[in-house]
Amino acid sequence: MYNRKYKASLSNQQIREDLYFNYIKQGFCFVTIDSINKHAFLVKKGTRFSKIKINGGELGVFRLSEVSKILKNKINVDSNNGFPFTSCHLDSIDFDKGTNTVHAKMSYEKGPYMKINEVIVRGNEMVHEKLVQSVINI
Repeated sequence: MYNRKYKASLSNQQIREDLYFNYIKQGFCFVTIDSINKHAFLVKKGTRFSKIKINGGELGVFRLSEVSKILKNKINVDSNNGFPFTSCHLDSIDFDKGTNTVHAKMSYEKGPYMKINEVIVRGNEMVHEKLVQSVINI
């Protein structure tokens, strides 16, 4: 039995979504959560996927948060090196319940190289350089 405390101000829907995404992060990709009443849910976890293979290479323990970090890191590295329109995501996702493995292909497009020579800020107010860099992600 799984007990977790939530603030009384949260709706049933918010609690269900929180539970759902927590199970997804743990590798339970087919979890279903049904409300029994205001204070109880029926959770069917289904198969827990323990490995993920992307483009044939095994990443080991399956955690969506780790996969997300890998994809975001790829995008950030390219963005910081002049490729702000990089696209990186998983597609062709297949679940193998026999081996508890997720197979996926990483779709990756670097996009065009961009170099910013000048940023023009209009208006009467002074804007700190760090704020401009943060807004345009450089």
